[in-house]
Amino acid sequence: MNKLLSFIAQREGEAINLHRELVRRPAVNPEHGGEGEEIKARWIEEWLYHNGLCRVQRMDALDVKANNKLRPNLVAHFLPSGCKHTLWLVTHMDIAAPGPLEHWVSDPFVLRIDGDRLYGRGVEDNNQGIVSALLLLDAVKQLKITPPIGIGIIFTSAGITDYTKGIGHILNKTPQLFRADDLIVVPDYGNENGSIIEIGEKRNAWVRIDVKGREYHAGFSEGPNCFEAAARFISRFKHVRRRYACPDPFFFPPTSTITPTHSETNCTGLNHVPANFVFYLDIRLMPNCGLEPVMEDLQQLARLIEKQERVLFTFSYVEITPEAPHYTGALASDSHSL
Repeated sequence: MNKLLSFIAQREGEAINLHRELVRRPAVNPEHGGEGEEIKARWIEEWLYHNGLCRVQRMDALDVKANNKLRPNLVAHFLPSGCKHTLWLVTHMDIAAPGPLEHWVSDPFVLRIDGDRLYGRGVEDNNQGIVSALLLLDAVKQLKITPPIGIGIIFTSAGITDYTKGIGHILNKTPQLFRADDLIVVPDYGNENGSIIEIGEKRNAWVRIDVKGREYHAGFSEGPNCFEAAARFISRFKHVRRRYACPDPFFFPPTSTITPTHSETNCTGLNHVPANFVFYLDIRLMPNCGLEPVMEDLQQLARLIEKQERVLFTFSYVEITPEAPHYTGALASDSHSL
C-alpha cells in the first residue's frame, strides 16, 4: 500500500493532464441545456481500453433529451484470480451548466492552474473522482501489483439529476453487480486532506410544485396571483421543516432539510401576472422521518392557501430515492451505503 500511495503521490503531472482532458470535454446535463456525457464517456472508454486492466461494459440508458437519445454508463471491473470481493468506486461524468460566462475568470472548459489549485467546470464535481480512479488503475498496472481485492469503477451519467439514467439503470440491468461483502465508495464529497467520509442515509426527493392562477395585466385588473401564492407557501412551510427536523448530531447538517431551490421562467412581460408559476423543493429527510407525512403536511398548507388565494397547487416528484434500511441497533462500523 505504501508503495502504491507513494507512486500516485508522484503523479501530479498525470493528474493535471487527466483533468485537462476531462474539462475540455463538456458533459453538461441535457436538463441544464447541455448535450450529455457521450463525448466524455468515449474518451474514458478509450483510456480504459489502452490501460488494459479492466473488463469494460457499457450500459446506455435511453433519454430523449440527450442529443443522441442515449446516456452512457461504463462499468470497469478488474478482478484478479482468487479475489472474491471488490472495492467499487462510483463516479459520475455529468456536470452542471457553467452559468453566465462573465462570472468566470477564464474559459470554464479550459483548465486553469493557479498555484496548487485547478479551475474548470467539473474539476471538483466530479472529475476529481474520475481522475482518482484512473490514477489508481494506472498505478496498479505500472507497478505490476496484484491486489488482494478486485477494483471496480463505475462512470455514470445523470449523477446530478435523474439517477434512473445512471446508477439506477446499471443496478436494474445487473442487480447482482454488488456483492454483500463488497466495499462501495463514492468519491463525490470530502475535504482537502481526505479525512471526511460521508455516509448518505438521508432520504432525498426533488418536488415540483405547479401553482395555477389567471394571467392578467398587473395595472388594470385583479385576480388570483399564482406568484404571490407560491411566495406565501414558501414563507409559511417553516413549521413543517421544524416538525420533521428529527435532530441527530451524527449527521451534517444534523436535521432534515426542506429547501426551495429553483423556479421556472413563467411570464413574458414585467407588467403581467403569470397564469402559472413553477418552483421546486429539495427535501432531505433523516432516516427516521417518513416522506409521506411530510408531503401530506405540505399539501395541507397548499390547500389552505388555495382557498385564500383562489389558485391551484399541483405536486409531482422529479426524483425520489428509496428509504435506507432501518437498523435496530447501533450503526455498525463496517456499514456502507450509496
